[in-house]
Amino acid sequence: MNIFTTDAVFAALQREFHYVFDGTNYPGIPKVNVNFFKDEPFDLLGENYSGRSDAL
Repeated sequence: MNIFTTDAVFAALQREFHYVFDGTNYPGIPKVNVNFFKDEPFDLLGENYSGRSDAL
């Protein structure tokens, strides 16, 4: 599964879902590919996003 995130959001994901990122390989744990972006506009799958992590 691809994850597109900022450093701050990734840190929160690691806290909440530590079992995904700690190297444990149990059945049912998702395998993730982490992609980082900065707070600047970027294109993803043909769509433009502002990159602002505080937009929500």
